[in-house]
Amino acid sequence: MEVEGFATHLASSEILDAPSVAEQLKNFETARRMLLESGLAPPLVHAANTSAVISHHESWNTMVRPGLALYGYHLSFERAGRVVSGRGLQLQLKPVLTWKTRILSVREVRAGQALGYGGTYVTKAPARIGVLPVGYADGLNRGLSEGGRVIVREHYAPIVGRISMDLTLVDVTGIPDVNVADEVVLLGSEDGLNVDAREHAELAHTIPYEILCGISKRVPRKYSS
Repeated sequence: MEVEGFATHLASSEILDAPSVAEQLKNFETARRMLLESGLAPPLVHAANTSAVISHHESWNTMVRPGLALYGYHLSFERAGRVVSGRGLQLQLKPVLTWKTRILSVREVRAGQALGYGGTYVTKAPARIGVLPVGYADGLNRGLSEGGRVIVREHYAPIVGRISMDLTLVDVTGIPDVNVADEVVLLGSEDGLNVDAREHAELAHTIPYEILCGISKRVPRKYSS
């Protein structure tokens, strides 16, 4: 029998004072020694996910497994229940994914008009509302219904009302010359403005992994080198 690889997955590598990390690595090394004593020496030994690549160099072994880092993100680090940062806890990463759509319709709306399911948003003044052909079925998290934003014509435009299955409303009042078919950035950067998966995750009370993995198959992909 030939064993090509030996691996584990660290459950709490972003929690710097988690005792389970050292315990896992100790058990992993014990198991690896048992393999060696049995005459099995797998050449590929790995335990480090993205957070461990940054914070636990002792876990690197013969290779590492960056996952989230490949998309240009890493989780925040914690110690004693608080988020911590520092030069030693950073990778120079750049988000590689941009998600765009185009305005489907622009509506002139009177003051006092309830928008979206449940009428949770009511206009305080006359407004111009852009309708986007994207919703939670595409992976735009409903948690962005309160506080989410997009980029339209070099301006931020807030999401208003509840995100529905196939449509999202944004307030483009005051943004000059917004028209049907204008490009809208849901995730990404444009002219110094930025909306990223970390921002989406904070609003949706989740993690960037879920935001990125949640973009559904019905969203067309374009790959560039």
